[in-house]
Amino acid sequence: MRTLCAPFLCALGLLACDSSPSVPIGGIPFTTVAEAGVPGSAGPQIQTVVRSEAAWAQVWFDLWGAREVARPPVDFSRDMVVLVTASQTCAGGAEVEEIQHTGSEIVVRYGDAAPSLCLCVISTLNFHAVRAPALLGDARFEARQTPPLCG
Repeated sequence: MRTLCAPFLCALGLLACDSSPSVPIGGIPFTTVAEAGVPGSAGPQIQTVVRSEAAWAQVWFDLWGAREVARPPVDFSRDMVVLVTASQTCAGGAEVEEIQHTGSEIVVRYGDAAPSLCLCVISTLNFHAVRAPALLGDARFEARQTPPLCG
């Protein structure tokens, strides 16, 4: 009988010592809220995590300027927006591929088109904005070079 009780008590001890973190660690689900090219724009590259309506309005203005383009609604009480733009305004593309949370840091991995010899008539700033559950922590962005969009 003692041999049956020992494994049972060990299992209870493991359950009582739950070492799971209070903040989820690992891959974070996300969905696209906006993905477009802003023609005639050659602004600086943007890599940001947006956590408020005011910041979202500013980033949207930074992308579109005075153009009246509807900003997608986001409930910032539970979500955040991760936005990246392409580093190249000619044949450049950007796509959020993965968001990880380490507990103290948000790591955003994204594809960014490599410099190319594509002919550019009108510069276009391509961006990808995704919605994810709101998380705390500084963000680190890691780009993976992808082929240019000109094919």
